[in-house]
This record gives sequence, C-alpha cells and structure tokens, in this order.
Amino acid sequence: PKEIIRAVDSGAAFVVPPVIRFRNEGDFYTLNVRWANTFNIETDLAQFLIAKKTSGDSFTVADVPFPDARKLLTELIFKQALIPQDTALRNFLAVDGTLGLGVDPADIPDEGYASALELVSS
Repeated sequence: PKEIIRAVDSGAAFVVPPVIRFRNEGDFYTLNVRWANTFNIETDLAQFLIAKKTSGDSFTVADVPFPDARKLLTELIFKQALIPQDTALRNFLAVDGTLGLGVDPADIPDEGYASALELVSS
C-alpha cells in the first residue's frame, strides 16, 4: 500500500520482529516470517537485518547501506519482515494480518513498484 512507501519516505523507523528467522544457504539466505512464508534475500541484506534483530535497534531508509534501500524496505514491510515503531502505522498494517504474505518480493516486477510510486506522488 502507498502508506508503506509514504512511511519509508518520511523517515519512519522500523524494527525486525523477534519471530523472523534466517537460514544461511551458502550464496544467499532464506528469511522466514511465519508459517511457510519464506523467501530468499541477499547475504549482505540478511547480515544487516540479523544485526538489527540481535541489537533490537530500529532503523530508517537512511540507515540501510544499499542503493535500492527504499524498494527493499517497502518489500520487507509489505511481507511483515519489518514492523513500524509508529503505533498508528503498525495498527493500520495489522488490519489485514496476511497482507503480503503470499507474495515473493522477487516476483514483483519493477514496473509494479514504479506504478505504486506514481500513486504515492499523486
């Protein structure tokens, strides 16, 4: 939803919930949110998220050291791999507790992300 992109753009802080699990597969990691909701992520992103989960530190898009940080955060929030610290946003996203769970971020075409950004701009 456009609320996720707006939150990322406004500098909202997010945390990695304690229920998130990571598994090193050699060249990449799998990230498990819950149930059978598992998807692949790059090793450097996994290591960043594991460090944040371990420390309990929150972070914003400005803290993410990857060129596509905005898109990565948007996808991870949509998948519920990150949760906002802001109570109102967290409650809004919790209205449908399964939002995004059946979607693999790798399957979202860049055009779909671009369309979402256009909606936010309007």
